[in-house]
Amino acid sequence: MVQRLQLLAWPDSPRVWTSRDVHPDLPAKTRAFECYSRLATLDPQSVGAESPSIGSGARMPYLRFADDAVDLFLDWRTNILEPKVRGDDLTPQFAAHLSKYRGLVPRLALIHHLASGDTGRVSRRAVLAALAWAEYLEAHAARAYASLTRAETDVASAIMRRIRKGDLKNGFTDRDVYRNGWSGLTNRESVGAGLKLLEDYDWLASERLTTGGRPSTVWYINPSIVD
Repeated sequence: MVQRLQLLAWPDSPRVWTSRDVHPDLPAKTRAFECYSRLATLDPQSVGAESPSIGSGARMPYLRFADDAVDLFLDWRTNILEPKVRGDDLTPQFAAHLSKYRGLVPRLALIHHLASGDTGRVSRRAVLAALAWAEYLEAHAARAYASLTRAETDVASAIMRRIRKGDLKNGFTDRDVYRNGWSGLTNRESVGAGLKLLEDYDWLASERLTTGGRPSTVWYINPSIVD
């Protein structure tokens, strides 16, 4: 479900802490609340939104992109976004995250358009602002997903050390790993992710066993890594 957290920013903490006791910027605060209030009570017809009816039910009012905004969006999606999410350079999780930008960019463009007080079709300027936001958010999302990959790699390395020390024998289970309280190997979910990563690299092979009770997974060690 992490892919749904599209407005994601990596928390950069400054190396040196400085105490700050600054009064809020009241003019900026006032403008922000005025914008929120205006959008919360917005009449769609006042900004030129279309609201066609189908049968007896009414559809949600909407604004279309201006022609040059459509061209810009399609150019970005065709030449930048789709090749990226359909290629082989990203992890499946990160590619799934970026695929959500197909809807995120139009939403950000609409918000920018209305927050700026514009009416009518969503402008090219608003799409440019949304694409700048998307570039910023992608950079932060990449760092977040990289941290997950590093965590899996660290767990996989810790499992490998236990295998090479002889602490884990051929045919071990997930429980054999996390029940021992070994450093970095106490969380069931992270251990499972580390084992799956080792299987992806053919260092382990799994077998699902059902013996009438609860199914369990048994892990077999590639002999080449312990020779």
